[in-house]
Amino acid sequence: MDNKIASLQTELTTLIETLSDPGIFSSPDYPRLAKRRSFLEEVISLHNQKTHVVSQITDSRELAKGNDELAELAKEELVELEAKNGELEAKLEELLIP
Repeated sequence: MDNKIASLQTELTTLIETLSDPGIFSSPDYPRLAKRRSFLEEVISLHNQKTHVVSQITDSRELAKGNDELAELAKEELVELEAKNGELEAKLEELLIP
């Protein structure tokens, strides 16, 4: 999936450059390109959120290994983070599956 995201980021960069040209507004392709840009921004944003949540899950798992109050809090947070990760994964799959 990381290769797919990298290619989408490259496409987004190209689209941003194309759409920054003032002449594009009069092009019949403008609406299609603007819609694609919006789609790519949404996908990349979701991917970045998912990456952040996965990092938090890793941190929470480390903290949950202890036997103190912090470990208990980490276990509770872990349940929430895993649910959020599942939601983000489902949204990403929905967007990326044609």
